[in-house]
Amino acid sequence: MSVRSSFKGAFGPFLLLFGMASAVFPSDKTVESLWLSGPAAIDGSAEEWSGEPLLADESAGAQVAFRNDADNLYLLLVIADRAHLSTLEATGATIFFNAAGKKTKDRGLRFFKKAATAEELIETLEKSGQVLSEEQKAEFRSRQRYLLFECEYLEKNKRILALGPPGSPLLAPAFKSLTAGEKTVIEFRLPLDRATQAWGIGAAPGGAMKLGVEWGGMTEEMKARRLARTVSTEEREAQSAAQTQSHDSGRAREFSSGGESLSGTGRGTPKKYSLWFDVKLAARERP
Repeated sequence: MSVRSSFKGAFGPFLLLFGMASAVFPSDKTVESLWLSGPAAIDGSAEEWSGEPLLADESAGAQVAFRNDADNLYLLLVIADRAHLSTLEATGATIFFNAAGKKTKDRGLRFFKKAATAEELIETLEKSGQVLSEEQKAEFRSRQRYLLFECEYLEKNKRILALGPPGSPLLAPAFKSLTAGEKTVIEFRLPLDRATQAWGIGAAPGGAMKLGVEWGGMTEEMKARRLARTVSTEEREAQSAAQTQSHDSGRAREFSSGGESLSGTGRGTPKKYSLWFDVKLAARERP
């Protein structure tokens, strides 16, 4: 199950990041988050990050930066080109975290896009605690399709809603992405406090954590298609072998699958990217 974090609307200006400082990750990939005095806008624009150094991982064609305030961790992910984007549009991006500094996938948040009807949007907004007037509902119904930016909380084998507490000023996990040319910019917001939100990281300003970002690879649909092709190929080969034995007994032959490997799709497997960091949160600034 999942819930909309926000719907597609007017975006802020998109900054291509040219001229922003960039450095290669240190060997231990330890990064320091910068302090932010208040909540950041999650709009897929890198404008608010202007002037801050980005750390680059050349193998993934990615740059990242971290910021935090008292309640949330913010992550900027810039992917250089569509090749390194892989299948992110289909798989979404998953961020794993562990406040004890362990590299584990026991807990995380999966951020992804989903097309929705006006009725699905209205239902999602109301489930998140928003009260909509009939006029607002009518305005939503004036359009047939919306693009939702959704978030799932993952805990081992569980997937649950990632909602902000109704009536609470705390913000739910959220993300937004924008693509211009080859470059894609994605902003993420992850709650820090686990006591108030089950999907919170469980860390506080000044603390540390292990954090992993993954995207790409094969989707479940791709895996199902590949399995179906494998089964179909094996059935064809078995039938062909039986026919050959009946017409040409004693003669060994090899049969191929028409150029497609048993484990393949006729194309290379989409690459999955996985980046892990030791993140040091900025301490709360004194007034």
